Amino acid sequence: MADDLFGLGKIAEGTERLTREFRELVRDLLKPAANELGEYFADSIRLYRVKAAMKAGALAKEQIQKSGLKQGPLTVKDTVLLLEGASLEEDDYLISKWAGLISSAATGGKSLPAFADILRQLSPEEAKMLDFIADHAIEIHVGVGQVGVEKPMLKEACGLTDQQFIIRVQNLHRLEVIVQITTGGLEPIRGAMGWGPLGQVGLTALGEAFVQACRGPMKLV
Repeated sequence: MADDLFGLGKIAEGTERLTREFRELVRDLLKPAANELGEYFADSIRLYRVKAAMKAGALAKEQIQKSGLKQGPLTVKDTVLLLEGASLEEDDYLISKWAGLISSAATGGKSLPAFADILRQLSPEEAKMLDFIADHAIEIHVGVGQVGVEKPMLKEACGLTDQQFIIRVQNLHRLEVIVQITTGGLEPIRGAMGWGPLGQVGLTALGEAFVQACRGPMKLV
């Protein structure tokens, strides 16, 4: 079609199938309001957003199956927050985090509504930073219980320059998921100098819970 500059004709051909599959996904995750929400998402989310949400939903179902836990229905609030958030992502790493939140919520895990708001504000690098801290944290001050990682190690592992690192740790601190470790306790130092590339950082209690929820439910032993 000569005037179809953006290929809308071809997009329209695939929309019916994708929206039908998306409705089925929503019905599988949520009852009894599934029909209404399925129609809401099918009508309001563009094709590329449907694909991202479908990918997150499929990953979430796979995580639930691997965990061996029983899947329960999501609330309307969780469904809207999580599927809409996932639909906005283009990065596979972040999509996998949305899948983790969906599967955690669907299996009765500690997936707070605030987690969706936090994840929505993260870059892929920041999500990887949180995972690195969670996986490599050690006791910094013996006997005090302060657990974290050296900032130079974190910066190098994520391939960031000093400026990129400062910006990202400040954002993570703003979201209250990390804290700077000092000899006097877990007290953040504000400003670019305080959040420079030297010293140590650790996860807050909120950060620990967030990272765990983003990884999906743990397998039954």
